[in-house]
Amino acid sequence: MAKYSKNIVVGYDDSGKQLRKRVYANTKSGLEQAIFEAKREAAEVRNPTKITLRKYAEKWQAVYVSTKSINTQVMYKYALQKLEPIGGIRLQCLRPSDFQGIINNHWQTPTACRHLLLTIKSLCRSALAEGYINYDPSYGLDVPRVPKPENRRILTQREITAFQEAPMEDMDKMYFKILYCFGLRPGEACALTASDFDLERRLLTVSKAIAYDKNDPVIKSTKTGNIRRLPVPSALVPELEAYINHNRSLYLIHKKDGGLLTKSAQVKMWRRIMTAANIQLGGNDDINMLSGVTQYTLRRQYATDLYYSGVSMKKAAQLMGHANTKMIMDIYAQLDDEREDLSMLDLRYVTERKVNVN
Repeated sequence: MAKYSKNIVVGYDDSGKQLRKRVYANTKSGLEQAIFEAKREAAEVRNPTKITLRKYAEKWQAVYVSTKSINTQVMYKYALQKLEPIGGIRLQCLRPSDFQGIINNHWQTPTACRHLLLTIKSLCRSALAEGYINYDPSYGLDVPRVPKPENRRILTQREITAFQEAPMEDMDKMYFKILYCFGLRPGEACALTASDFDLERRLLTVSKAIAYDKNDPVIKSTKTGNIRRLPVPSALVPELEAYINHNRSLYLIHKKDGGLLTKSAQVKMWRRIMTAANIQLGGNDDINMLSGVTQYTLRRQYATDLYYSGVSMKKAAQLMGHANTKMIMDIYAQLDDEREDLSMLDLRYVTERKVNVN
């Protein structure tokens, strides 16, 4: 049995409470050495110099990522999988070139690179704050620019008519009209209930959305966390009343058993809608008459209608649930350019006509 022992403070936990340990030795000098070793080991546990990127990423996911939205968790998960080739490197040994090399491996997919950069910066910021590293190795990383889609089009009047007149199931038809009339994100449309509509006041309250954990739907707040109220077109009120009265589920858009749509069910529903409209336009399995049309085309359609109705960018951003006006500014700026071009063409036609008359 050891001749000497002492109860010592080896550190403090996150709440400031003392962490104590009893050490033993056969000699006084041995006890002093044991105290030194105990404190060193405690410091190593609290601030390990040997922790690897992989090991810290596990902690970071459990502590910092677990409270994020499902979509954000999925983004971080896939980004961390791309970092696996350097996962065995100690945090303190990581250099910007290690991260840049991983980004370069995915350079042909700009969006993936931006997700990587966001993940790397967030992870390194946490590691720096906790004292695992002494400098930020994410500084100065380069990613490719995400090109803006060239064909961010809206529907033609003929296409709108095709969607409205094509034979569809009632729920498919209502889903299209909700996207078209309110410019909702698909997840917001699929989370709507009858109580979200106040048809007497012609108002729709958008306060929630669904996100997908793989294929399973989960109710969450809207993308910005804000609640917004949208005007219901008077022409849509009778259709909504009839649909709500006939609907036997809590949700307006739902599975056969009344539950929330799974991701695969939502994809299949949109495919049915597109197929019906394509056939209405004269297309078939081999001929696509709706090239470039997605669910988000209807959201852009709504923004365009707001623009031509004279709605300000600030109000449009509010109605569409944007955190700021940046995205609306891009749409409005493009529409401004188009309108200016058309105005010049009109002016040119009038000028040429006057010259010909003279």
